[in-house]
Amino acid sequence: MVVYTSKLRSLAIPKAQVRNARKLGKTSAVSAKLAPAEGTFQFDGIESAKAKVGAAVSAAAVATISSPLAAEASVTPSLRNTLLSVVAGGVVLAAIAVAVIGVSSFDKVSRK
Repeated sequence: MVVYTSKLRSLAIPKAQVRNARKLGKTSAVSAKLAPAEGTFQFDGIESAKAKVGAAVSAAAVATISSPLAAEASVTPSLRNTLLSVVAGGVVLAAIAVAVIGVSSFDKVSRK
């Protein structure tokens, strides 16, 4: 088992090892062992931490999706009108851009 002392000091390292690592100024890995009677905690490095973060994010996403608020979410008339007004504004801006590009392409300005 490896626990990196830079971020996860208090996770599984005995206090004596942490104090020794601090005195020596080490920021490298310190090996720590967990007794089987204490639990089944295993930490094999950064890859394991990334996997745990991914699992936590997945669990949070599932919890969010399965909430009653998400189950009752629907498009209300006011939300629909707001989205339609945003789309209409985009269409107007696109029409203005096309008009400006069209006029500038056939009405050349010659400065002499």
